[in-house]
Amino acid sequence: MWVGSYAQKAATHSDINSNKTVINNTFHPQLAYPENESTIVVTNPVFIWLPPPNSGGTMITYAIRLVKVLSGQTPQEALFQNPPLLNLGGLTNTFLSYPVDAPPLENNGQYAWQVAASSAGKGLGEADINLFHFQQPNSINNESNKNNNKRLTMANDPQKPENSELSDNAPQKNTKNQTANIAQNPNKKQAANFDVYPVASVVSDGHFYLTSGIIKFAYINKANDKKLTYSIRRLDKNENLNSLPELNISPGTNKLAINLQRNDEMEQGKYYDLEITDSKGQAYKLLYYYVTQ
Repeated sequence: MWVGSYAQKAATHSDINSNKTVINNTFHPQLAYPENESTIVVTNPVFIWLPPPNSGGTMITYAIRLVKVLSGQTPQEALFQNPPLLNLGGLTNTFLSYPVDAPPLENNGQYAWQVAASSAGKGLGEADINLFHFQQPNSINNESNKNNNKRLTMANDPQKPENSELSDNAPQKNTKNQTANIAQNPNKKQAANFDVYPVASVVSDGHFYLTSGIIKFAYINKANDKKLTYSIRRLDKNENLNSLPELNISPGTNKLAINLQRNDEMEQGKYYDLEITDSKGQAYKLLYYYVTQ
């Protein structure tokens, strides 16, 4: 690409007429959860996005827009043509739990969402539009998801675990409400039960489980792997934690705990994503919210 005036272009200077690579320096927020083209099964998901890079520590506010995508529409068409389910501005956090008084998500519905950032009245760009599919847990009826339904039921209601060995104490406290409330209002201190072992599943249940630095979970090793291949990502920075311990696993159900209490990368009030990938390439996920006891 050549940049310059007509007079400059007529000159013979090689530095003016040479080809240059132009780098796009536009900074904009990035959408983190729900991931693009993912399927969620929680009725009030927590939307999470990343702030614009190199924003210089300035005060940033966000606006979020969410619409249903109709048949035959692209996500872009839907976002600008359809009435919004969410159209909120002036947000200072990089997350928003879907309001309980907003129109409910429809089973098998496709939804598009976008976040725009601004600072001191100046626009900092818009995130790329993401698309997700909402499916009610009781509508997942195909054979390949039968086991996932059982695990999702246990994850959504730890008072009725699929297997009693997945719980340290019985009966347990209502952790379903705890995870939902902590996502709705993460700054509110709540009595927490950290002894739940939610089951990692292909379809995330959308709840952020509480952790004080020990990531507890159950994993069904269908691939008969000997070691767990996993990562833990901090969602607001989109960065993986380092120095994760190796975990040996056995065939069948494994009850596991990853002790990260001495990992200085864990930060109070932040969201984390555990992702397991088996040797067949299948991914399993769980979401966590870090809070000190």
